Amino acid sequence: MHNIVYNEIKIMSAQKNKGEPFFLYYNVAILILVVGSFGINGMVNFEKLPAFSALVITHGIIMLLWYGLVVLQGILIRQGNHKIHFTLGRASIPLAAGIIITGVMMSVDNYHRSGAPTVFTVNLPITINFMILYFLAIYRRKYADQHKRFILFSSIAIIVPAFGRIIQLAEIDGFFSIPMWLLLLLPPIVYDLR
Repeated sequence: MHNIVYNEIKIMSAQKNKGEPFFLYYNVAILILVVGSFGINGMVNFEKLPAFSALVITHGIIMLLWYGLVVLQGILIRQGNHKIHFTLGRASIPLAAGIIITGVMMSVDNYHRSGAPTVFTVNLPITINFMILYFLAIYRRKYADQHKRFILFSSIAIIVPAFGRIIQLAEIDGFFSIPMWLLLLLPPIVYDLR
């Protein structure tokens, strides 16, 4: 009897250390959404895109690396590779800094190109939200249940530009990016409530 209870505790502990698959799958879906929206928009609206400057390329690479790293980190946890997960977690610090710096630079560049402050005023709260959520993810890194949620919401915080590309493709009002963003927040909330 004692061995049965011990084995059940051991199995439950091993499952907990492997993480919850919801977070990995949801981050994969977000990665597909981001790559798909920018990729399809780039193919369909190629003539409307700004020139590919070093800033645009650098920002795109940093963003892709962020979303890719988040997915890779989830895979590492599922495989039980905690040591590599912790080591790669340090790589997120310069990526986060790069997201903030290049994001602000892209907003300023867009303002100079278009003369419209809309992108800058939208990106400022996005950047602030990302900074707060990322800081909380780092601060609470020893509490896996909180850490993974802060990382997920950090990724969701900066996804609005991807929704902007979907709106461009669908040729609908830019306001619809907000309801789309709110809908993306629902599954993690429903998951936790369940």
